[in-house]
Amino acid sequence: GAAVAAAPPPPKVTHMRIVCCTRYTDAQKVLLDTLRPLYDDATRSIDQQQALAAIRAVPELADEMKKNKKKSKTMMFFALVKDMCRDKGAAALDAEIAFNEAHLFERSRALIAAVLGVPNVDVRESPDPSNAQYGRPLAPVCSYFTAEPPPLGEKK
Repeated sequence: GAAVAAAPPPPKVTHMRIVCCTRYTDAQKVLLDTLRPLYDDATRSIDQQQALAAIRAVPELADEMKKNKKKSKTMMFFALVKDMCRDKGAAALDAEIAFNEAHLFERSRALIAAVLGVPNVDVRESPDPSNAQYGRPLAPVCSYFTAEPPPLGEKK
């Protein structure tokens, strides 16, 4: 039979972009302020029923929950905060993010490039903390490219 040509190697990754969310949205800060008095240090938790009642008493949070019943950003963030309370205690309810991971990644660019073998590492802060495609606090988004990446926020 005829010889089958080998597939060409995949293109090499030449660029990496790390996008870090370094601040909460205004609505997330309102939710944190609403939940803070309900935090129980002994159990490192927030009572679900008390929290729902308190959230429903804040018009902007209640309106968002009604409008987006199945995908409420308020409820998704509440679930994240509840999980963070187990690990971080009351610090999970701070309205300011204590650790700026963008600065850490920026200072570590040369190491990241060397370890991953990607010559171009770009670190950015999220332009929109309400958009999960730009990461969540302490959960950056890393994207890899085989050519110069498009500007942040544009599709390739």
